[in-house]
Amino acid sequence: MSPYAPGISSVQRALLVGSLCLGLASDVFAGRLAGSITQLTTGSANDTQTTPAISGTNVVWTDNARLAGGGTNADIYQYDLSAGGVATNLTNTPDQQEFLDDVDGTNVVYTHTSASNLGDIVVYDLATGTGTTVAGADAKTHFEQPSIRGRYIVYVRSSGQDDIDGYDNALGAPFARPVTNDAAIQARPRVSGDYIVYEDYGSGTADIYGYQISTNGSPFSIATGPSNQSEPDIDGNFVVWVDSAAGIDQIYSFDLTTRATRQLTTVASHKVQPRISGTRVVWADDRAGNLDIYTYDLATNSEDVVVDGAGDQMLSAISGNRVVYTSNASGFEQVYAFTINTPPPPPPPSDKPFGCDPAKTDLVDASVVMTRTGKMPVFASRAFSTVAGHSYWVCVENGLPSGAQRTSTFDFGVDGHLVLNPSDFKPSHNPPHWVSARIFDDDDDRGHRERDEHGHHWQSPKQIWAAALFGSITSATVTVSIRTALDPHH
Repeated sequence: MSPYAPGISSVQRALLVGSLCLGLASDVFAGRLAGSITQLTTGSANDTQTTPAISGTNVVWTDNARLAGGGTNADIYQYDLSAGGVATNLTNTPDQQEFLDDVDGTNVVYTHTSASNLGDIVVYDLATGTGTTVAGADAKTHFEQPSIRGRYIVYVRSSGQDDIDGYDNALGAPFARPVTNDAAIQARPRVSGDYIVYEDYGSGTADIYGYQISTNGSPFSIATGPSNQSEPDIDGNFVVWVDSAAGIDQIYSFDLTTRATRQLTTVASHKVQPRISGTRVVWADDRAGNLDIYTYDLATNSEDVVVDGAGDQMLSAISGNRVVYTSNASGFEQVYAFTINTPPPPPPPSDKPFGCDPAKTDLVDASVVMTRTGKMPVFASRAFSTVAGHSYWVCVENGLPSGAQRTSTFDFGVDGHLVLNPSDFKPSHNPPHWVSARIFDDDDDRGHRERDEHGHHWQSPKQIWAAALFGSITSATVTVSIRTALDPHH
């Protein structure tokens, strides 16, 4: 099946069909990205699904069904990965065709054709369930190949020549002037933020050009040369494309900020439709003999296989850690999603000092809660055991988690040695929630030391701490804990 539905120009159809021609490669890639695969559609020989796009958890694709009376019908389907359930047919028009879809947030764009219409661009709002024609065809002009990011929709305007044009969805109006308007063919536009990228055939081969929307200036070259530079995509500052030299494709990237170009791949193979999200690029690659989905991470400079196996995995798109793609491993095209395993986020930095941090110290004994409700002081005392080679800390949680019942009048000591006093709870008008201090470690030489049979100092196995909570504030609470750490010199 052709990836383009009827209505696309013959030149553009030939370009993609040519890029899908397979070639064998001797190199087999070893790296594999960890993740899970979910089948999103159930196709058949009479009902296939292809050209998926994704934004967040929203996935859209083109469903091509054979009609009982002959011919085919293409409709746009949408599926929410977070909600599950059944995919929704957004168009459901047996006598019309909708295809080549894209999605951003809750906005879906697609090309619409019929017997009397060569091609409109429609934006469908998933939130309201309504479609709006943003570029309407007439007898001389039709539109195709839409792309959407943020407020902008871009597409090809075909009226005897193929140019790039656009629509501001926030304003509800087409661009004040077309992006291009010349005899050369322009194709495959993609948009992100303030920039559009596309193919330009003014040199006789495909080159990659860019356009900054806010300036309404002239297009600028990104990648040119005697070989074809084609199939661009953009996200943020990064542009990616395929460069084909001597029949060998390589993936390149360009940073709009630094103006630096990078070659991302080196293996000799055919590569199809790179897509980028953040710093991760995906594309279809036939280096193992058939098309598989590969990825390159610009942040880590690493290349991996996303999904491979029987048949072709191709026509992929990416959003965050999710990749959607078409597979014909069953003998007909269906849509799948690959979710990249991502490590859990690091825990937030602890607001506790070292001697209170459970990630760095261990509790020695049960905590003791001291609460004073009047002006009379409250006392507490407890024994705890020690082990030679360990450091010991007192941890005081001052007040309640809400911030209430804190105090700055508290003393703590061990075997007659004062460890904490009110000066450790400043400022007195807003005392800290957590206070800790090291009691001793096995290098201390205090009176509570004894000698072992070899004459070495060691801490006696039992220590006694005592604490006093006093002051004139009518309500205060502290929780006292003894904790230990293996590093005696932290």
